[in-house]
Amino acid sequence: MSDNDIYTGRFQITSWDENTYNTFIGGGKQTHAKITQQYDGEVTGDANVNYLMTYLNDTHAFFVGFEVINMAIGPLTGTITLQHSGEYHNHVASSNFTLVVGAGTGDFKSTTGEGFFKTADNGQANYQLSLSIPAS
Repeated sequence: MSDNDIYTGRFQITSWDENTYNTFIGGGKQTHAKITQQYDGEVTGDANVNYLMTYLNDTHAFFVGFEVINMAIGPLTGTITLQHSGEYHNHVASSNFTLVVGAGTGDFKSTTGEGFFKTADNGQANYQLSLSIPAS
């Protein structure tokens, strides 16, 4: 594969477990969310995500976290780990992320890249991954 190939598609949230670990006087809170997702499109597979979230109020939060995707792109299989930095505002979540270099496995062992997602409807989000997958 060539450098910086672009892969797009959609993921579906399949579970969400969020627990508050801190509340602020006057409103707001901090939570830890454990999420699972199913990927479709040019990347297929499933993911486990852990976010730490700081809510300013019920409709505005910032989050950081890591996502491990067990995935396939055509005949290539393995895992990648994404480091997220995102925002939830007025019922729309979006995140920019980078691949954690050296955390890939299988055909994605030395893969580098970045991407983003933005939520759609019904617990779904559209993703774009820009990946450099070294030839094996």
